[in-house]
Amino acid sequence: MARQKRARNPDSRVGIVKTTLWQTSSVSVAINTLLIGYFTIYCTDTLVLNVAIVGTIFMVRKLVDAVTDLLAGILIDRTQTRWRKGRPYEIFKRQAAR
Repeated sequence: MARQKRARNPDSRVGIVKTTLWQTSSVSVAINTLLIGYFTIYCTDTLVLNVAIVGTIFMVRKLVDAVTDLLAGILIDRTQTRWRKGRPYEIFKRQAAR
């Protein structure tokens, strides 16, 4: 059986801008991981802190982040403006998919 070629629709292609925007999440995770690693080495070697203390600092940071994210979500859900719920809190306006 011969394989059939699919007809490509030029409108279904993902542009370079959208591809770049999708990859920013991965880049930020990689940078965050590197910075946490360097910060851990700095705290344990230079500041001579115990690894457990450094780990506790990171755990507390993530717990505070979880609580503030929850409060921000509640605030956004309860906001009713003429621009809809989350629009006043966005910095950049995203272009709607066509």
